[in-house]
Amino acid sequence: MRFSFHTYDYARHSVSACTRILGLEGTPERVEDQGRLTRVAAFPIGVDSNGFINTLDIPAVQENIKTLQEKFIGRKVMLGVDRLDMIKGIPQKLLAFENFLEENPSWRDKVVLVQIAVPTRTDVPEYQKLTSQVHEIVGRINGKFGTLGAVPIHHLDRSLDFQWLCAVYAITDVALVTSLRDGMNLVSYEFVACQDAKKGVLILSEFAGAAQSLGAGALLVNPWNITEVAASIRQALNMSGEEREKRHQLNFDHVTKHTSQECCCQTMLFRFSRYLLPSPDVVVSFLKKLADAAVQPVTNGSL
Repeated sequence: MRFSFHTYDYARHSVSACTRILGLEGTPERVEDQGRLTRVAAFPIGVDSNGFINTLDIPAVQENIKTLQEKFIGRKVMLGVDRLDMIKGIPQKLLAFENFLEENPSWRDKVVLVQIAVPTRTDVPEYQKLTSQVHEIVGRINGKFGTLGAVPIHHLDRSLDFQWLCAVYAITDVALVTSLRDGMNLVSYEFVACQDAKKGVLILSEFAGAAQSLGAGALLVNPWNITEVAASIRQALNMSGEEREKRHQLNFDHVTKHTSQECCCQTMLFRFSRYLLPSPDVVVSFLKKLADAAVQPVTNGSL
């Protein structure tokens, strides 16, 4: 039997649970139970980075980018793309942005937060309360810091189609991911894939699985620490072009290498390698072709 996980920590915790709770023999790569071996490995999931990169070249998307640039001219754009879910930390993100505006009055008319909150489980009372809480915070911040001509937060209670989503990613200066707990969070990957021209900054929760993959280039934060997140927003907005480019390149190299196709290929090879007779190179080549044919961009599918 074989199990694969998003991150090495998840794999390690699984082995640790088996050894401590069940009393089994284990190593970082396997668990043994009465002579039966179960292999454990980490295969970080990715996105179809080429799908996002190529979409940016479509004329309609270029028009969308131009429209957004004109709308937000003279202002830095921050972006949040999340399901409206308790684990995504949207209230914490908004409170940190409010703290930033309070502590940095010179930025109040120079930055805008675009928050895309895709509704989910709308019939559940807890999610209805979360929606009301988010709307209340957005209204308070816009009422406190907005003017007749502009508001600091543009909040959308819906998803965007794929081409508009790529355009928003492309014009963003700072992406803000404040998950309280997230298995991976591929929004961060999608943002990086669309940022080869802009080279924006990624602020990423340390509690998202993606922090283990993109931590070298991102600004890692504890989303519960509102002051820390606000300070990271200030750092990101004031970051030099040289540092932005360096951080972006680290993440871009990872995102374009560890794609969804590569993850699919490596996971299948790991799970079925004992049944495969051809050489590993032949198997890998076949699986990559299969993955390329199977993986298609999905609008907001990674939320």
